[in-house]
Amino acid sequence: MNNRLKSFLEGFNNFIKFKRYNYFEKKNNFSNFLSKKKNSENYKQIIKDLKRNGYYVIKNYLSVDKCKEIRLIIDNFIEMYPKNIWVDENKSDHRIMGAENISKVIESLDLNLFTKEIGSQYLSQELELFMIMANKTIFKNDNLGSGGGWHKDSHSNQFKSILYLNDVNEENGPFEIIKNSNKDVTNLKLFTKLKKKFPDTRYSSDDINNITDTNKTNIIKITGEAGNLLLVNTSLIHRGSPLKSGCRYAMTNYFYSKNKLQNYKNHFPKRIIEKFY
Repeated sequence: MNNRLKSFLEGFNNFIKFKRYNYFEKKNNFSNFLSKKKNSENYKQIIKDLKRNGYYVIKNYLSVDKCKEIRLIIDNFIEMYPKNIWVDENKSDHRIMGAENISKVIESLDLNLFTKEIGSQYLSQELELFMIMANKTIFKNDNLGSGGGWHKDSHSNQFKSILYLNDVNEENGPFEIIKNSNKDVTNLKLFTKLKKKFPDTRYSSDDINNITDTNKTNIIKITGEAGNLLLVNTSLIHRGSPLKSGCRYAMTNYFYSKNKLQNYKNHFPKRIIEKFY
């Protein structure tokens, strides 16, 4: 057997592992979740676009004044409780894991219930909010952006909602997603052409160059104003773009299948589980 064929077969074997995992995850997480018909109709277009594109943007979900209030809460907490903040190696990405426990303002936002309902219908499983992650990403030389570079959160469908708390342009770290990167044809490339090993979920810039077209038209860069809400399937390859200047504030709702919440109990370092107010 020549090396080229051997390499392809190894990659194909990893692809089969991915498909098997994906199948059983869907089977285990599937539920007879039924929403009210009224809500189902209200969210019909959103869910249709999520299935087609992997993301959906709701503009002006939160007021500019409320976003400003939450930014101040984040800044104050980072200053007062630095030991409770997760910070990346470049001192760029500052994360409050469990932000629902630092402020009544954050805890009382209705976006958690609203987006949980959409995500549950979209994935046909009963989702629960695990935590809210609030982060402030600051420009630093050689920063990787929010999330530490290109990655996918899971090899099976996963749903998050991300709220921009300040205006986000091409300079200060917009969310980027690779269209159709959860499709079989892309994953076959990842495991054969790039020799990725299942369950690896991190990708270098060279990896991305090898699976995107020359003009990068399948990389969607999502800019937006403070208060814009992004709904996204994070099994697609994505990242917070590296910042060229300024900073970005955002809040991310982490949802998991109800029967899997315990699996993530100790997954996130410095997660805040006690009330700070």
